[in-house]
Amino acid sequence: MRFKNKSIKEADFSKYIEPVNKMLHGTWDLSREFSAPDDRIMSKIISLFNSVFSKLNTHITSILKSVVMLAANAPKLLHIAGTFRTKCEAQERNVAGISKAGVNMANRIEKVTESINTLTETANSIESDVHSAMELGDKSLKQITDIKKIVTELVDVIRVLDENANSIGSVIEFINDVSDESNLLSLNARIEAARSGEHGKGFGVIAGEIGQLAKQTKDATIDINSKLSILQEKVNDTVMAVERVAQNVETGESVINSSNTSLAEVYEKFSVFSENIRNINSETDSQNRDVKAVTNEIISIEEALKEQSAESKTIFDIVESINKICDHIIVDTGIFHLSNHKKAKQVAEKIASLPDILSGSRTRQENAMTQAVNDYPFIELIYLTDAKGIQVTRNIYSQKADKETNAAGIDKNWSGVEWFSVPKNTGEPYISRVYRSSATQNFCFTVSLPVINNSKLTGILGIDINVADILNI
Repeated sequence: MRFKNKSIKEADFSKYIEPVNKMLHGTWDLSREFSAPDDRIMSKIISLFNSVFSKLNTHITSILKSVVMLAANAPKLLHIAGTFRTKCEAQERNVAGISKAGVNMANRIEKVTESINTLTETANSIESDVHSAMELGDKSLKQITDIKKIVTELVDVIRVLDENANSIGSVIEFINDVSDESNLLSLNARIEAARSGEHGKGFGVIAGEIGQLAKQTKDATIDINSKLSILQEKVNDTVMAVERVAQNVETGESVINSSNTSLAEVYEKFSVFSENIRNINSETDSQNRDVKAVTNEIISIEEALKEQSAESKTIFDIVESINKICDHIIVDTGIFHLSNHKKAKQVAEKIASLPDILSGSRTRQENAMTQAVNDYPFIELIYLTDAKGIQVTRNIYSQKADKETNAAGIDKNWSGVEWFSVPKNTGEPYISRVYRSSATQNFCFTVSLPVINNSKLTGILGIDINVADILNI
């Protein structure tokens, strides 16, 4: 008897525990409540399972809510981190280019500074040379002035000599006249001496001597006159030469004066030019120092940007890791079916029983599905197949899915997938695990259920629900 009672209890235990065991090896429907027998012990055990699943439902829902919020922001954060990394890399490249350009500019300015320094030295040298030339010009002008004075005095002396030569010529003419008169007197004396006979001999001798003296005087006068003519000719030539020298001296004086004036103007202008060159040199030196300082700052910024770029890559990797972890958590929590999964299933059953869905008219079916997407914002995508798994409607997307209505789903064969085969074979609704939708790239789960018209399977209705909206059902 005790054996028999024991067997009955084992059978009852197996009856109530088997559903729990089955769920533990499949999808965990945490919204399900297992029925308990009248047996007190069994009732406590089943109640314990129900309590555990209820608490899991609450905690998993809370965890999923947090993860969904994090997962919703993770892609945005990943995008921001990626953009930040890209901008950091671009900024690093730009600053590296600026740094290189700054270094090149600093080198060029340094070369310009060196050239200007050389130009400044050359300008100073030229300025000094021009100043020396002006001093030499002044000295030359003084020397020319002294020469001019000497030449003027020489001209005056030569003119006096010419005048004296002319005076000597007058004296020679006078002596020549005296000689002629003496000669005439000697002639007359000899004539008179000849008349006087013996008494006139002494007088004749004197007359002869006077004649001889007159002749010598005449010859000397002729010789002096000849030499004086040569002297006058030479004096005249000298006067002309000295006059030409005087003219050349005046011309030289004019040229030197003109040169000195030009040199003074050049010196004045070149002094301004030299001063400008010196100012440019000073400004270039200052600019060179500033450019070097800026270049050093840019190099420092470049180093900081390299560190920032490396940190941005680290941030991106961390955010990418967080995004992947969120994806894994969402996918892993897909094994749990929560209370909102049950609500989603109830909505799907309501839609599947609509007359327009059962009508067989594609137009009415698509209109009804469009209305359902508008009525239930958590629906991301809805579609319908026939009993063989061939899609007979378009994919109807929600506006939030950010996709255009897609007709490509029509005539697609879904007969080999689980969301079609399970409700077809069991006649029961099917809730999938979480997956990333190939249509929208969002994390979704599918609720699919048979469409029954007059006790006949006419197709399978598939509804994709965005996990991010599951808590709003």
